[in-house]
Amino acid sequence: MENKFSASESKYGLWKALGAKVNGAQTDGVDETVMQMFILNQDSDKARETAALVLGIAAQISPTAKFVIEAGKSNGLVARLTVTGDQVISKANAIVQLGKTNVAYEIVHAGVAGSKSAKAPKGNKLAGLITASPVTAAPAKK
Repeated sequence: MENKFSASESKYGLWKALGAKVNGAQTDGVDETVMQMFILNQDSDKARETAALVLGIAAQISPTAKFVIEAGKSNGLVARLTVTGDQVISKANAIVQLGKTNVAYEIVHAGVAGSKSAKAPKGNKLAGLITASPVTAAPAKK
């Protein structure tokens, strides 16, 4: 297993695929694919592209195949992930569905360089999503 990390992987602490076994046999290539779908940001364009490619060959993936992936960081952290072919296909479907919910936004003000972002106030962050009429409080007892 090759563990040389690029300068950017070391500088930014990025994950690197270290190897994969499919049904116990060492395999090339699948480690990047599975790492992209299960370890890295699953809402990225790269993940959606990978998921679409996986769905294109889903009929060729055995649902019972066992994939064991290792990924690491330059600081020595190593993660091992074991998934089945069925989980790979399900995750690919979920990532593609997630991509369908994307909405483009418009920058309405460029902001000020070097300023800190404001944090959202604490409280019920879901309250604004509820469209049903509010529950009326019971009258106070006399």
